[in-house]
Amino acid sequence: MTTAPWGNTKITGTSAAGPTTGSDQQSISVIVRKAGGLYENAFSISDPFAFAAKASEKLDALKKSNVIAQRYNFAGNDFEYMQALLRSSGKSKGTGPLGATDNKDISAFKTVLQNAYLDGVTWDMWLTNDIKYGAKPEGKKSPFNPIYSKDISTALKLIDSTDAENILSDTYFKAFSQYPSVDLISKFKTSYAKEATRQKATLTSESTTTFAPVLNSKGKPTYNKDGSPRMKGTTTSSQKSTGQGFTEEEQQDFLAQYIVDNSPKGAFDAATIGGAAKTYYDLLSQSHSLNYEDAPNIATLTPIIKTLLAATDQGVIDETVKKYQTDVRTRVGTKFMGVSEYVKSGGDARTIIDPLLKSLSANLESDINQNDKLAIKLLNFQGADGKFRLPNQYEIDQAVMADSRFGATSKAKNEAVNLFQSLKGALG
Repeated sequence: MTTAPWGNTKITGTSAAGPTTGSDQQSISVIVRKAGGLYENAFSISDPFAFAAKASEKLDALKKSNVIAQRYNFAGNDFEYMQALLRSSGKSKGTGPLGATDNKDISAFKTVLQNAYLDGVTWDMWLTNDIKYGAKPEGKKSPFNPIYSKDISTALKLIDSTDAENILSDTYFKAFSQYPSVDLISKFKTSYAKEATRQKATLTSESTTTFAPVLNSKGKPTYNKDGSPRMKGTTTSSQKSTGQGFTEEEQQDFLAQYIVDNSPKGAFDAATIGGAAKTYYDLLSQSHSLNYEDAPNIATLTPIIKTLLAATDQGVIDETVKKYQTDVRTRVGTKFMGVSEYVKSGGDARTIIDPLLKSLSANLESDINQNDKLAIKLLNFQGADGKFRLPNQYEIDQAVMADSRFGATSKAKNEAVNLFQSLKGALG
């Protein structure tokens, strides 16, 4: 059971709240509809600032808590989560930094509280359900769920700098779990408008006039008084476009590169990294762990993470990650030749080496890791044909019994006792 601010509402589970029924629903409804409570005040106090003043203690409680934010995998406090959800869903036009009170956020929050009161659910449950079950963002804002996305290369179709601003904010948050500063947004709008102007397609008009004789009702040419044939001119116009303009693909690339070039402070620090950047960091680091290597520091991985963030083609992202993983697997394949064919096929060494190490540890009653001399010998085993492979069970058993540590194991001691007893019995 997790306790959330405002009325000690208790909600079971850790996933995003869905429709609630039964006793949980009844207890939540009682708290939400408490006389004189926050939700009721949303109806009785019309001015957003007056409402914020009345609810200041409870708003402060949100700023000190992250219970709700953690439930939705949001890196921030509950107040910041509320702002992020309102803005990204298009319900608030707030532009101030997250954590600071913004009149537009408070106004939108009042509306959400009113709807939540009528439905008898908490504000985060109502807002999550509203987005999940069909609500559409207002205006031109891009659809966005503040739960971090593994893929930020969503297809973009920017129409003007306002659209660019909205998509920058949402995509920047996906990349780093932080919103861009007002100054950064302003610079982006300027840069975007300048690039759109530079790439604007040029339109050239051409006109052509042709002349034909004027015919009478019998289809014969007619003449002027001076004897010259009467002619009728017909003008045709055409327009020719040069260049494709700022294409959708170019806009995607421009946005992605701008985000990477203007990453926030701490975006590539192991202690503070978030969003898609952290997703890629974890993915690359895991490749080393799965193949018995220490992951390089984040400074070494940063250029690759930036490459992945700047890529707008999923195929490019997949190939970049695949190449990195292949390089790691190739190294472990040269260290442990017995698994080289397996890792070449795309498998991770730990998948087949860990069971062997556990077996050796159990048989020798010692902690055997991949750097143990016996493990290295078996992981570089050569068959009679001279080819490297993993040994079979018989070959492993022979190697274990030949190891100097085997004599100290309980199994070896028991076998020695049994042998002695047998010999003693045989000799009478």
